[in-house]
Amino acid sequence: MKHLIPQQTLFKTFETPKSVLQLNYLHKVSDTNIAQLYLQQICQKFPQAITFTLPVGEGAKNLHFANEVAEYLFSKRFCRQDLVIAVGGGVVTDLVGFVSSIYMRGIKFILIPTSLLGMADASVGGKTGINNIYGKNQLGVINDPYRIKVCSQFLQSLDKRNFLNGLAEIIKIAACFDRKLFERLECYDYNYLMDPNNQATLLDIIKYGINLKLSIVTEDKYEQNIRKILNYGHTIGHAVEFASQGKLLHGECVSIGMVLANILAKEHGIDTSSYEEQNQECSFEV
Repeated sequence: MKHLIPQQTLFKTFETPKSVLQLNYLHKVSDTNIAQLYLQQICQKFPQAITFTLPVGEGAKNLHFANEVAEYLFSKRFCRQDLVIAVGGGVVTDLVGFVSSIYMRGIKFILIPTSLLGMADASVGGKTGINNIYGKNQLGVINDPYRIKVCSQFLQSLDKRNFLNGLAEIIKIAACFDRKLFERLECYDYNYLMDPNNQATLLDIIKYGINLKLSIVTEDKYEQNIRKILNYGHTIGHAVEFASQGKLLHGECVSIGMVLANILAKEHGIDTSSYEEQNQECSFEV
């Protein structure tokens, strides 16, 4: 991964690096929500970009739409010297990362996550993937983006449910690896963090969580050791999410998974009393 660039304003986020301006083609992928809100600003900053818009939601994260994006790249004669930019939540960044990794055996891509879930988790660590009938992320590769740009101003368009959806992943990594971050999260009401006047505080928490995850995935990129801990809440959570058929969000399912994982640990004689109550309170809030 080359750069992770935290920003507070969309203007800075959409600034175009000179190396990008020299490319013949840019392919910008977003979902319909993001296109409605930001497409004009994006096109102004990337005037040579060719845009592709996906449907909103987990239903777009599959082989059908991966093939749609790849076919579009072929139709526009994209080559390995060109660049794909993903602007959207975790579904968009996961799918674009996957397609970019297999298109002509690899093309550079930049991720600009617009949801808290995308910023805190989905865009960080190189995991890309799509769903199929057998479950979530059953097809995918681990491949780092050329850059990630994080801008907290995107979060102003999130509703409470989607904000808490992303907060669940920050709670998870804090519960696993950083008591100070966990205790800091306990101090803030989510309404405080959603307030635009407290954007700097939120960006600081996001940046801290991202750097924490980066330190783990840098040590264990291919999930052979310590990175496996980041799956806390996900074994059960993915099953719940798949069974819900889109009715529950990823962070909601991870929260359920964390609570149930604690219960299972207790039943197997593992003492979780030192953090169980705090973790359950945070998870139930989500």
